[in-house]
Amino acid sequence: MSTEPAKRNILERYFSNVWVWLVIAGSVFAFNVIRAVTNEIPQPPRVLSQLPEFRLINQDGQQFGSNELRGKFWVANFMFTSCPTICPKLTEHMQKVKHRLRGMGNAIHLVSFSVDPERDTPEVLRNYVNERLISVDKWSFLTGDLSTVKNAVEQGFKLPMEKEAGAKERTAFDITHGSRFVLVDPDHRIRGYYEMTGKELNRMMRDITIILADYKRKSRVAIAP
Repeated sequence: MSTEPAKRNILERYFSNVWVWLVIAGSVFAFNVIRAVTNEIPQPPRVLSQLPEFRLINQDGQQFGSNELRGKFWVANFMFTSCPTICPKLTEHMQKVKHRLRGMGNAIHLVSFSVDPERDTPEVLRNYVNERLISVDKWSFLTGDLSTVKNAVEQGFKLPMEKEAGAKERTAFDITHGSRFVLVDPDHRIRGYYEMTGKELNRMMRDITIILADYKRKSRVAIAP
């Protein structure tokens, strides 16, 4: 005689017992608790430096600076419109950053500092934006007085910004500047520098997620909605 019907009856009686399901549920709960406790919580990247206050002018000719960025995460980069080498790639990469961060809404902002502010007037920046079909709803291109920009870049972000001296006619090749992206938290503190690669972009996304979770957990500031 086949033993299959007997086995099915035993299993049906076993799994119909409410206490069996309670034990299973308790085991699953305990496993999840243990896993949550034993898993290492990623530590947020350390604070590298505090940015000083700054006030510049955006592509629309409006004043823009620290006050408008308060309470937001923001990513900065450094470029100029007549740059024939790396700057177009930097702008393309920033567009990728903007797309990747679209789910954060107004909690994130992108800021591109012109390191050639004498030529990059607001009108020039606006034309640059329009030619590349860039949406500036969460992205600002900044210019202003040369000494103010230079102080923000060198003293604030700790990045180089140089122009060759002595040339009768200055060209785009006379300007050197940093090519890294900089992550700034809602308290205007630098939390990371990132190269222009897919791997580094992924690292920045991870760092933003970790820092955001840390801010929410500690409720230090109200993140912009």
